[in-house]
Amino acid sequence: QINLSLRGLSPDTYDIEATFNENDFYENSTAYAKVVINKDISSLTANTLVTVYNSSDELVITLKDSSNNPIANVTVSVDLDGTKKHTTDENGQIIISTKGLTPKTYNVTATFKGNENYKGSDIATEVIINKITTQLHADALTKDYVIAKEFLLIVRDENGNPIANTSVS
Repeated sequence: QINLSLRGLSPDTYDIEATFNENDFYENSTAYAKVVINKDISSLTANTLVTVYNSSDELVITLKDSSNNPIANVTVSVDLDGTKKHTTDENGQIIISTKGLTPKTYNVTATFKGNENYKGSDIATEVIINKITTQLHADALTKDYVIAKEFLLIVRDENGNPIANTSVS
């Protein structure tokens, strides 16, 4: 019995010929076989991302093979507010910034069309961008009827930073 490693062979059909050369006790013999190496499956994963407007949170999409190994340096199309092509990094990942996306729910699709070694795969997920929580700050004011005084209101974001160019009614 002889074991042959098929590791590293590209997906294809191979014709194998194995020959035993005669010796003092045995005659020659030859066997033929076809070996078919199929493309490996691929799998895209991504979690639903819930964040707030203008945060530094990122959508991470990962592409792996059937042995859970990353598939690097391949093109994946991602539709998040328009379709763009991205290349996976050494970890099989694409990292997409959500900064500047308008608050709403985005239906995201990612597609790997496959290549010479891997079958294609796709995934659907969501990116939910929420509005930033605001705080309206007003100091108490007491004034006499005939003396005009300004009343100061400050609109702040959830981190206490003033928000410019806003209107209050």
